[in-house]
Amino acid sequence: MSAPRPVDGVGFHQFGAEVVLQHGDDLHLLDPVAAVVWQCLDGTVTAAGIAEDLAPAFGREVGALRADVDAAIASFAAAGLLDEGPPPAPGPEFLDPDGTLFCATCTRAPERARRAVLRIGDHLVVVGTDDAAVHDAVTAALAAHLVRPADLPGGAALVPPTFSITLAEQTPRGLQPLHVLHRGAPLAIGSRRARRVLDGLVLHLAVHTDLAAAGLVALPAVAVARTGTAPGEPVVLVPQSPRAAARERRGARRGLTVADTPVALLDPTTGEVVVGAPGLAVDLGPLHALAAAVPDVGSEVEPLPWGRYPVAAIGARGATDRTRALLALAPPHEGWPDAPGAQAALVDLVGRVEILEGDSLG
Repeated sequence: MSAPRPVDGVGFHQFGAEVVLQHGDDLHLLDPVAAVVWQCLDGTVTAAGIAEDLAPAFGREVGALRADVDAAIASFAAAGLLDEGPPPAPGPEFLDPDGTLFCATCTRAPERARRAVLRIGDHLVVVGTDDAAVHDAVTAALAAHLVRPADLPGGAALVPPTFSITLAEQTPRGLQPLHVLHRGAPLAIGSRRARRVLDGLVLHLAVHTDLAAAGLVALPAVAVARTGTAPGEPVVLVPQSPRAAARERRGARRGLTVADTPVALLDPTTGEVVVGAPGLAVDLGPLHALAAAVPDVGSEVEPLPWGRYPVAAIGARGATDRTRALLALAPPHEGWPDAPGAQAALVDLVGRVEILEGDSLG
C-alpha cells in the first residue's frame, strides 16, 4: 500500500501512555511507534516518508525504523483499519460553515423556514427564505446546482443561510418596506423592485463559480456609470465600500448607477468588466416570472444592465497616480480567489486606463 489511509469511523483514544483505536466493537492497543504512525496516515504519505520523518524523533536510523513502520501498517491492514481503494475526490465545502456572516440575534436575518442548498464551484451555498413562491423560483432557476438532501454532508441542517431573501408586502398603512437580499446578517441589496433582489442573488452566486474557466478574475471593486449606460459603453471601476448603499443613493442623485455585483469580474484579455453570471447554469425565467407577480414598492434608479463593459478609468479617493490606484483596488493576499492572477490583471489595467482622483460617487 503506497500511501495508506484510515477507514472512516476509527476512534483514537489516549489513556496516559496507552493509545487505543476503536473500530466498531473492536479495540486495538498500540505501541508508541504504531500510535505515531497511525497519526501520520493521511493517504498522501508513504511508509518510507513516515520513517524518514520520524527517525530523528525516535533517535533511530531510517532503515531500522522503516521495519517498525511497515509492521505497524501491516497490522492496521490486517485489522481492517485501512482503506485500500482510491482516495475519494475532495467534496465541496460550505461557503460559510461557521456562520461568520450570520448574526443569531439580528432580526433582519432570522432562521429561514425554507432552505435550498446549491453547489456553486467548490462550495455549498445555503439560500433561505420564508416564502414558498421564492423558494420554488430559486430552486427552479438553479436546478442544475441543487443538491439533493440525500447527498448533503452531516450537519448541513445546522449551517445558517449564506444568502436569504425577503420580498416585501404593501402594508395597510401604506409603508414601503424594501425587498432585501442578505448575505448572512449584512444587507447585500435592498430594493423597491423584486427583480433586482432576485437577479442580485444570481450575481452574488456567480462570484463563487470557476472564474478562471471563464477567463475572468475578481477585483474588489464595483463598476460605476451614468444612468442609462448600455453594454459596450465605458464604465469606471471604484473600490468596494462598506457603505455602498449610502454611496449609491448619493450617486443616484448625480445621475450615476452601479452594478449589483459584489466584485468586479474583469476579462484581462479585453479589459472589460462582465456584469452577469458566467459559469452559472441558471434559468432566469422562474425568477423573472416571480418578480412580475410581485408589485414594486416604489421607484429607483436601474442598476447597470447585464453585459460586458470596457473599463475606461479607475477612480479612488487619493488616487493621484497609478501606484495609488493599484493600492486602492488591490485584492487581499489571503482568501481572495486567484489573488496573483487578479493582481497581475490589475497591474496591466492600471497601466492602460485613466486614473481619476475620487470615487465618482461623492
